[in-house]
Amino acid sequence: MIEPEIKRIEVSEDPEEKKPKKEKKSKKWKVLFFLLIVAGAATFGFFKFKSIQADKAIEEQLSLLKEGKIKNAYEITSKDFKEETSLETFNTFIEQHPSFKKNKSYDFTERKEEGNIIILKGELISEDGNTTHVQYKIIKESNKWKIYGIEITSS
Repeated sequence: MIEPEIKRIEVSEDPEEKKPKKEKKSKKWKVLFFLLIVAGAATFGFFKFKSIQADKAIEEQLSLLKEGKIKNAYEITSKDFKEETSLETFNTFIEQHPSFKKNKSYDFTERKEEGNIIILKGELISEDGNTTHVQYKIIKESNKWKIYGIEITSS
C-alpha cells in the first residue's frame, strides 16, 4: 500500500507578511511624499496670508494718500520709520512721486521675507498711466502690519 504524501502548509495570521517587502517600502514613500506636500502647502499658505496682510497696510496708505491725507498716511507707518523720516521729509517724497497720490492700482511681483520684515517689490500705476517702480518693507508692530520703508527702484 502506498502512503499519501502529506504537505505541511503554514498559515500566517498577518496578511502583511504575505506582501512583498517592496510594497511596504512603496507605502512608506507615498506617505512621506504626502506629508511633504501637506507641509509645503501649509508653509505657502502661511506666507501668503502674511503677505496679504502686508498688502493691506500698503493699500491703506495709498488710499489715504489718494484722499490727500498725507499726515494720516504718515501716522500709520512704523515707529522706526517715523524715527528716521520726518513728516516734512515724507511729504516731500510723496510730492516728488505723484504715483503715490494719484494711484490707480499696484502690482507687486516679488515678495520675500527677511526675518520679521516682508519685502514687496513691484509698481504703482497712476491714473494717467505712469508707472513707478517701488519697494515696500512691512513690519509687524503692536500686532499690526505697518510700513517700515518705501524706496523707489529702477525696476
